Amino acid sequence: MDCYLAASIQPSPLCYRLESEWCWAEANEFGLQKQELNFEENLTRESSYYEVVLLPYLEQDTWKEYLLNPLEILLFDAITESTTIKKCLNVVSAQIIQHQPQIDVKEIEEQLLSRIRFFSYFGLLTIQINANVSQENNSNVEKNITF
Repeated sequence: MDCYLAASIQPSPLCYRLESEWCWAEANEFGLQKQELNFEENLTRESSYYEVVLLPYLEQDTWKEYLLNPLEILLFDAITESTTIKKCLNVVSAQIIQHQPQIDVKEIEEQLLSRIRFFSYFGLLTIQINANVSQENNSNVEKNITF
């Protein structure tokens, strides 16, 4: 597990974050967004802060909006540049614990790792693992594995 936590993580070129004062994200079956938007009602609401990312659906040749929750916004803010997964977990956990000390750090880290897997699956995050691989002649060769 340590080799995965030491992996570098960064936003991929496919990562598009959009900010809005109203929620315009459509219902998304894979993003667990089931709300149906009433656009007329949306125009009469008070403005607020919303952030979405665009998820590429290659098999459908389209993009769909995914409304980020506060934890996911903190995650993307923590990886605006290349960092390690462990540093990202530490930064976001510290921000949350600062405001809500009763929350279990392990639970936060599990949720963050789950979100990292989800966004990596859609190609929004690039993860690079540096692994030492032993060769037949007992020399170690460093290999970079990117996904």
